[in-house]
Amino acid sequence: MSEIDYQYYASGYKHDIFRRGNYAYKTVKDAFEEENCRNHFETECFAMDIMRVKGFCVPRECEILSPSESFNHKWTLKESWIEGKQFRDGEMPIELEEKVFNMLIELAQSISGDYYGPISPRASKAYSWRAFLKTLHENHPLARVACPALSISSNRINELIDSLAPENPNPVFITMDTNLMNFFFDMNGNIVGIIDVEDPIFGDFLFLLADIRWCRDHWFHRDDWFLNWVQGFYETDEELVDLYEFLIAFREIEIRYKTDTSHYTIDQEFLLLEKKLLHL
Repeated sequence: MSEIDYQYYASGYKHDIFRRGNYAYKTVKDAFEEENCRNHFETECFAMDIMRVKGFCVPRECEILSPSESFNHKWTLKESWIEGKQFRDGEMPIELEEKVFNMLIELAQSISGDYYGPISPRASKAYSWRAFLKTLHENHPLARVACPALSISSNRINELIDSLAPENPNPVFITMDTNLMNFFFDMNGNIVGIIDVEDPIFGDFLFLLADIRWCRDHWFHRDDWFLNWVQGFYETDEELVDLYEFLIAFREIEIRYKTDTSHYTIDQEFLLLEKKLLHL
């Protein structure tokens, strides 16, 4: 296959996306060479199979191509192209954002697991919920390099996990990527496609709410969304949500650092979360 036959379409944090005919082709960026492997894409195919069985609108076909089969000699995810409208950050109408929010809640309420942590065909089921949470900062040390002003110790984070996080919450499906660009809409405003379910986990429902809150820079850039859409409808624990959001940020800050997409305002949000935890 010749690369000239493939049309570059978009880039995310970890991937470049190309189109050829009725298929999308996703490859890992060079900054994440350790994830240029079959296992990386097996996770996404596995998660989409789970969602498809439950009736959610993921791509109909999903196939992993080896480097020898791929146009650019990398492991590649080939999946059905979804026809629909996407919205860039800050452009989606509020009523469609609410549909995305409700879809994420529906995913969590419809799909549950019997273990905690990454969803994949090779998942380790030995994790406790608290043990998984500890990996989120212990396994992402570059977050401290990206934000050298961070002062909270690993021991203190683990103490907070042990004191605030439930030991055995109901493990629900969390996509771990609430970027609005991952949702496609038809002319009537219905969601007709969900993509980029590449790092999903089974975890506490409040972790989903924290993930949405951390990713609000993709949403409508307003501070009142959590109050309007969550509080009053779902029982929340503010200290626990703050802790969850901080752990999610650890992972994303590292990704931003590796892809040279760090931003002052995002780093400041990370440090503000740390300040809340330091006062507990």
